[in-house]
Amino acid sequence: MGLLLLILPRVLPESPAEGLIRVSRNISIGVALAIAAITTMLFLGQVGSIDWTNITQGGYVLQNEAVDLIPAIGVTWKVGADALSFPMVWLTAILIPISMLVEWDAKRGHLFFPLLLIMEGALLGVFVALDLFVFYVFWELTLIPMFLLILLWG
Repeated sequence: MGLLLLILPRVLPESPAEGLIRVSRNISIGVALAIAAITTMLFLGQVGSIDWTNITQGGYVLQNEAVDLIPAIGVTWKVGADALSFPMVWLTAILIPISMLVEWDAKRGHLFFPLLLIMEGALLGVFVALDLFVFYVFWELTLIPMFLLILLWG
C-alpha cells in the first residue's frame, strides 16, 4: 500500500487540466510524426521510379503542368525537381522526421511539431519551385516558422 502511494502521484495527473494537456501534446506529436512519415514514404516511392541515368541538364525529373496564377505579370504555378533540387527534397524529407524524433520530449511540443511541419512544407516548396514568384512566396513562408522556432527553442 505504501508503494502504491509513492507511485500514484507520478501516474495520475495533478489536475484534470494537466491530463488534458498531456493527451493533447501526445496527439499533436503523433499526428505530426505520422504526417512526416507519410511525406517521407511518398518521397521514397518516387525515388525508386526515377531513371537517374537519363537526367540531363535542364531536364526535370518531376514536373507538373503550368497553371497561370497572375497572368497579367506572368506568374505561373510551375514546380519540378531536377538533379540539383531532388537531393535537397530528399534531405528535407529524411531530416524532418529525424529531428522530430530527436526533439520528442521538447517543451511546448504542441507548438514545436506543427511549426516544424509548416517549415517542411515551405522548404519543399522552395526546392521545387520553378517560377521566381512561387519561390519567393515559399521562401517567405519558411521565415515565419523559422523565426518562431529560433525564438522559442533557440
